[in-house]
Amino acid sequence: MLTFVGLGLYDERDVTLKGRDEIADADTAYAEFYTSVLPAAPVEDLEEFHAMRIEVLDRDEVESGTRVVDDAEENDVVFLVGGDPMVSTTHAELRLRALERGIETRVVHAPSAATAVCGATGLQNYRFGASTTLPFDDHDGWEPESPFDRVADNLERDLHTLVYLDISDDGRYMRASDAAERIEASELDVPTVVGVARLGSDSVHTFAGAPEEVADHDFGSPLHLLVVPASLHPVEEESLSALAGM
Repeated sequence: MLTFVGLGLYDERDVTLKGRDEIADADTAYAEFYTSVLPAAPVEDLEEFHAMRIEVLDRDEVESGTRVVDDAEENDVVFLVGGDPMVSTTHAELRLRALERGIETRVVHAPSAATAVCGATGLQNYRFGASTTLPFDDHDGWEPESPFDRVADNLERDLHTLVYLDISDDGRYMRASDAAERIEASELDVPTVVGVARLGSDSVHTFAGAPEEVADHDFGSPLHLLVVPASLHPVEEESLSALAGM
């Protein structure tokens, strides 16, 4: 058995009761924290909270899937991830590998940025188009086009875009201010962007404005994300004014 357990957004307490039960009943617990992390819960805190040893896998180990799937053939295995498990295509692919081997799978859902961002901003969930991820620009003169293409496509359809911000293998987190600066430097005609920091925490922080204003704003500690809104419903305008200082 392979059970995917979402850990939620911020710390070890975000996991659901069902998720906690699955972890307690498992023979083995694996986790990955390169697609998302819990900013206030290092693995040591998770192990103490669940009274369970957790083995953190790197990108190659997760994408190959061999170790997890082999173990799940003989044992009850939980695979722990930040947010909701099936938002990431990497986790969906791992599940398919297990199913191809005849291994039963389950998913225990948890809070996700894809829905929590609506609470932090007041933007309406049905107004969001496809999301995208903005990676670090680590090469001189190189700028990935696909995230900006996704934003442009959504704007043409009058849909908001949730932009996930990169987490590098060496532990760097992209800031919402840096993402806003890159939006400003792009060819996109974007009057407003919204930065969100620390979703799921008591210190969640939301700030909206023109890209150059958001680029100058200090959002504090991670994790951050960015929203590029399309046209705003009057209730969305009122919400951004109340929640994000627009």
